[in-house]
Amino acid sequence: MKTRTLILTTAVLAITGCVETGTGNDPGGTKPPIESASCAEYSSIASWQIVSADPISVVGHGAMLDSQGREVGATLVFIADSQKYYLKILYLQANESQRAEFAKKQQRLCATKTIPTEEKMVVNAALISWLINEVNSEDSAKLASKNAALIGGVEISPAMRERLKAEGLEL
Repeated sequence: MKTRTLILTTAVLAITGCVETGTGNDPGGTKPPIESASCAEYSSIASWQIVSADPISVVGHGAMLDSQGREVGATLVFIADSQKYYLKILYLQANESQRAEFAKKQQRLCATKTIPTEEKMVVNAALISWLINEVNSEDSAKLASKNAALIGGVEISPAMRERLKAEGLEL
């Protein structure tokens, strides 16, 4: 858990320009950092380009494994890409009424113009959790476990906790 917190903290510092580091599967740092979905991006969720397969095959004992059985680190890029994957696949399973409610929740949660990267990850995780419960797919338990593992080391501010609660969202 301490490693995940360190990786997330380092990633956030890299995004803000406080430290330089490689991102995701790019140890040399040649790719630009990718942030979690910004509030404006949710309106185009159906057209997002995402990875072709579930980025997390298995979660267990605090580790996430990919389809090859390799442990994957919780870098900011990995978390952002994974969250976008889960948001899109769940959103596409939602009916029109659920999509409309999703849009309302997302707009209210993103009412502030600037949301720190870690809080964007929390908003994404809360929306993923809500979609998991709403769409009720047969792999809901696995998706909930993966969602929890992605943000396991992220601290949630009291203000964000209240905003989530006001929307009926929990993590």
